[in-house]
Amino acid sequence: MKLDIEPKGVIELYESHSPHADAKTISSALGFNNHREMAEFMLNNGFIWDSDKCNYYEELDLNQLAQIGGDARMSSISEYLPLLKWLKSNEVELMALLEADFSEDFLMEDSISRKIQISKDLNNLLIAYCHDHELRPSRVVSLALSSFLDV
Repeated sequence: MKLDIEPKGVIELYESHSPHADAKTISSALGFNNHREMAEFMLNNGFIWDSDKCNYYEELDLNQLAQIGGDARMSSISEYLPLLKWLKSNEVELMALLEADFSEDFLMEDSISRKIQISKDLNNLLIAYCHDHELRPSRVVSLALSSFLDV
């Protein structure tokens, strides 16, 4: 293996061969014995493979993860950083909403029934939350919408 290889050079080579970049060809062009050796080199230098982009990206360091309360074992959180930062910055308000004890008077007495469609994952979260807090899903959705709309 050549000692003068920089991780950024590997990334640039992948970009120049995109979208038909071949790991075996690139690794041999850079002087690695095989593509696994190149992958190990990149990992040891703090770069993670992104199969969607067919290239490496720099893993966040521990200080960056600590700022948002992250875990160093989570390697592909870059797409979730804006959401995590927003959650962290609104932690107090969110906890207050989650722990609030709303009275039955909060819901309007002249309510009507409506159907909404939600994803399976959101439905599972809603059901689990309702089960843990002994609430009805309709009540949680109503309170969440009321809070979101500042009603």
